[in-house]
Amino acid sequence: MGLPFEERWFEIDEIHSGVHQASEPHMALSRDILFDTGCGVACLRASFGDRIGKPLILFKSYAHCDHIGSYGEFADDYLASRKAKLGL
Repeated sequence: MGLPFEERWFEIDEIHSGVHQASEPHMALSRDILFDTGCGVACLRASFGDRIGKPLILFKSYAHCDHIGSYGEFADDYLASRKAKLGL
């Protein structure tokens, strides 16, 4: 016999055509994840309004200006390093 929520551990939502978000609603996490911050033309943090309720972990797919442009808006949050996470 498994846990009562085992079959629906993950929730997968299509947040845009062809873009999906996977979440684990049964986990009480102390941080949220932000993957890439766009080109920095407009204020990304302000666009979230009050939807950011926890400190963030920032991930970048790669360091092109159109992926890291708004990193400076999240100076109090944690910038994840792939090398640090993999122990390299």
